[in-house]
Amino acid sequence: MECFVEYLALDLLMDDDGICRGLFAWNLEAGTLHRFRAHHTVLATGGYGRVYFSCTAAHTCTGDGNAMVLRAGLPLEDMEFTQFHPSGIYGSGCLTTEGSRGEGVSSPIRKVSALWSATRRAPRISQAATSSAAP
Repeated sequence: MECFVEYLALDLLMDDDGICRGLFAWNLEAGTLHRFRAHHTVLATGGYGRVYFSCTAAHTCTGDGNAMVLRAGLPLEDMEFTQFHPSGIYGSGCLTTEGSRGEGVSSPIRKVSALWSATRRAPRISQAATSSAAP
């Protein structure tokens, strides 16, 4: 498998029938644009954790992959499922360690934790992820 390091995906290549045929990418090292054609395209773009002011997500987790999908006219699903740590230390970009939570340190925001528990629901499984084959 060939890896393209230092490339940034810019947009999906869609045909007239709305089928993804690859993507456009920018080679950050050379400053050149490239077209990658593909029969199948899988996006693993890192999420959108940086939408929060104070977070521990990587600086590249800005939601660019989601934006590419929306610009292509494709649907997004389960956007409410994003990684968020209620034990983060506001403004520092650091987390309280797992060890301290294991020792019984509790969150001062119990109401938020209770609200989260009350509003959680099972994730939906998209049609593309299901199989029609018999077990």
